[in-house]
Formats: sequence, structure tokens, C-alpha cells
Amino acid sequence: MKRLIALVLLLALALSFAACAKKNETAETVPDTSDPSPTQEVTEVEPTTETGIPEDFSFSLVYGIAGDLTYDSETGVLVKQRVATHVEDYTTTYFFTDEQKQRVYDLIVAMTPASYPDEYNPIDERIGSEPSYEIVLTVTYNGVTKRITCHNIAIGAAPKDEQGEKFLAVLDAILEILVASDEWQALPEYEFLYA
Repeated sequence: MKRLIALVLLLALALSFAACAKKNETAETVPDTSDPSPTQEVTEVEPTTETGIPEDFSFSLVYGIAGDLTYDSETGVLVKQRVATHVEDYTTTYFFTDEQKQRVYDLIVAMTPASYPDEYNPIDERIGSEPSYEIVLTVTYNGVTKRITCHNIAIGAAPKDEQGEKFLAVLDAILEILVASDEWQALPEYEFLYA
């Protein structure tokens, strides 16, 4: 069975190469009638990983009351409560799997980070809570870094629009993965609880 699957994949790959070669051959025989413009730029394609994620893809998150939780995907450093007396007891290292990275990357691309202002509130500004959340999401890919900072975000409130939904979907995905990890589970309970 494995040989049959390998044979089918090899045949599909060969047909794909043949189609590409035929397309290139046809393209060479058709004269180029486009007007070459000196202002046209040739853009380089950023190198990607095997999963199609740009090699420079990374993100960091500051999240929660007083921005307690912090995570950096490049270093893997995860802090559960950075205001703890002994913050080192609340610090661990966690790296996302390729599948988890792909999930977060797809959500980040879908949200189009560049479309967000640097200071943003995903919730209707008229809604508040005490305490409130601080959120800083920083994403880098294809040579561009975008930081979105959110102050005094109402806890538990619904997003104000589709842009807010997409932003919160990214946060939810990251937090779901982090909190479910064995590394997070091994950390002590919160030292400080907020009323």
C-alpha cells in the first residue's frame, strides 16, 4: 500500500513538472508585448518554512490584568504572573509546534495586522470593567513588525466589530495553546488575585 501511495505521488509530481515545463516553453514562444516600465520593482519572495510560514515569523504577547502574562515565540519564554514576588517561579519555556504556529499564523494573516492602529480597543470604548486588561500583541513576518497596544480593555465584553473579532481570535488561539501546555500547568497558582 505504501508503495502504491509513493508511486501515485511520484506520478503526480512528474506530471506537475511536465506541465510547468510546457507552460515555460509556451511562454518563451509568445512575444512579450507588455510595456516595460523603469518604475517596475522586482520584489523578492521571503523564504518560508516547509509549512509555508515565513522564516521570520514571530509574535509576542503581553496580556491580562496589569499585563501579567507574557510570551515571546522567539525565545519561548512564558511568564504566568510577572508581578509575582518571585517571578522566576512563574516563568517557563514553551515553543509552539509547527501545527500550532500554522494556526496562529493563519489567524494573524487573516486579521491583517497593518490595518490596525497602534493604539486599539477591540471592545466598544463605552464598556469598561474594573479591573481591566492590558494587551500588547507584536507580530513579525515578511520583514514587517507591527505592535498593537490595548489599554483598559473591558474583561469579558464582546468585540465591537469584525476587526475586533479577528484580533480577539488571535489572542484566544495563543492563550488556549499556552494554558493547555504541560509547561503552564506545572507553574504554581497565581500569587496575586485581582478583585
